[in-house]
Amino acid sequence: MKLTITQILLCCSVMLGQAAISEEPCLVNLPQELSLEIVQSRNSVVQLEEVVDMLQKSGRKVVAHPDSWAPKLGIYIEETVSNSYVLQYSLSQSHYEQTDNGAKYQYVTDLLCSVTEVEDVLLSIRTAIFES
Repeated sequence: MKLTITQILLCCSVMLGQAAISEEPCLVNLPQELSLEIVQSRNSVVQLEEVVDMLQKSGRKVVAHPDSWAPKLGIYIEETVSNSYVLQYSLSQSHYEQTDNGAKYQYVTDLLCSVTEVEDVLLSIRTAIFES
């Protein structure tokens, strides 16, 4: 059985009780500065530039450098057999901790929420960004 990234994230986050799964719009609490990653099938539903534009219009600074320390917003889009979409939002961040032996860095990804039965992907993303 082949599992998709969405199924794995959903399974793990539900088991840990970290995700809000609903048919209602997600409201995600985003930092002021972040980078962006959109993962979707070959049939692109959303262009990266569209979401970058939304983030900038909401007052956020989007950095493009891959080595940036800024948190990364991940948007995972998967089409369902009923021609609707599942959207998942995650936030990945580097955590720094000073230890007796130097420093410890950890890269942590948190699933913010998951929305099912989405018909209009851009509207759902816009709602998550502007109403949070």
